[in-house]
Amino acid sequence: MGLEYDSNESLCKIVNGDAATLWNNDWIANGKLVAAMEPSKILIKPAVETPEVVTPAEVELFKKNAWQY
Repeated sequence: MGLEYDSNESLCKIVNGDAATLWNNDWIANGKLVAAMEPSKILIKPAVETPEVVTPAEVELFKKNAWQY
């Protein structure tokens, strides 16, 4: 896509493939539960593979009819 986004936000770091703390789980004693909550396991594919929420056709339809709003 050619877009680069640099952020210190945890979610952005995780999406970019960097290690980051998403939530404080220091209080959890069970190692298996802590491992299951690893943020990298939650994201199942790169953001570029995620389908667009609003398609280009919908954007064009909005632009075509925006004068009515």
